[in-house]
Amino acid sequence: MKYYVFIILFLVSCTVSQESFSQSLHTSSNKALKLYNEGMAFYDYSELSKAEVLFKSALATDSTFFEAHMMLGEIYTKSRNFKDATASYSAAVAIDSVSYRPVFFTLANAEMMIGDYANALNHYKAYLRSKGISEKNRVVAEKNVRNCEFAIESLKKPVSFNPISVGANINTSDDEYWPSITADGQTLMFTRQVHSGNYPTGMGSRAAQEDFYLSLNSDSGWGIAYNAGAPLNTSSNEGAQTLSSNGNYMYFTACERSGRLGSCDIYFSSFSNGKWSVPYNLGWPVNTVSWESTPSISSDGSMLFFTSNRQGGIGGKDLWY
Repeated sequence: MKYYVFIILFLVSCTVSQESFSQSLHTSSNKALKLYNEGMAFYDYSELSKAEVLFKSALATDSTFFEAHMMLGEIYTKSRNFKDATASYSAAVAIDSVSYRPVFFTLANAEMMIGDYANALNHYKAYLRSKGISEKNRVVAEKNVRNCEFAIESLKKPVSFNPISVGANINTSDDEYWPSITADGQTLMFTRQVHSGNYPTGMGSRAAQEDFYLSLNSDSGWGIAYNAGAPLNTSSNEGAQTLSSNGNYMYFTACERSGRLGSCDIYFSSFSNGKWSVPYNLGWPVNTVSWESTPSISSDGSMLFFTSNRQGGIGGKDLWY
């Protein structure tokens, strides 16, 4: 019978665990082990739903099978089901909290995603007390300790607000995000990620397309959003825009375009005579061979803030102006 070496590769909060688990599996049941190995085979080929069924079957045979709980946590994390991921990792910790200390890191990440900041804080601290942890995850854990402490204190002094949906003219079954509104409150631009269709890229195809959409306000509310069209939108992805206060120009992020300096650059376009100009790359010193994104222009138009991972920063991605 082929035995798998259990390796956890966890990706959340933009970090990948570099710590692997490798030892005898926590079960004496041949049946549970067989189901687990079959589940790993499906997991390796990204057939997560089939793998989930087999890991659950392994746990039905042996509920103390540590690795099966961990793999369910991995599957739920990949599918962004952090509630069930938390339950699976917690079950693993209850079985064995010693042999694989990075479980506290993955558990804390999942807890943070569901807003369980108190438990996430405790588990990040437990992870940081471990020996031999990866430097990358140590930095993330220390940062998230501060984030959890801030969240816990902030929740003690909630600020009341009543968010109201802008309605079906803007919100759809697709993803809408990153809204920008003009100072007069009459024009709203946002990014929509359309999931239907098969969109070409330079390396094949993708399942979603990001484009700019616009909606105009009137006495009856926001109008039906419409695609901003060419030349703003292309077959590539555009997003993370910022409008000037009068709506006459914008800065935005575009990636993988011809003539780019880095993987993603910041572009400019102006609005005149009812149409947007052909966007142009801002070039150096705003754009570099690194990654630049998420621009935000001040109300007087004299200062542009943006994010970059260029050299000279403090973290991986920092704010620049």
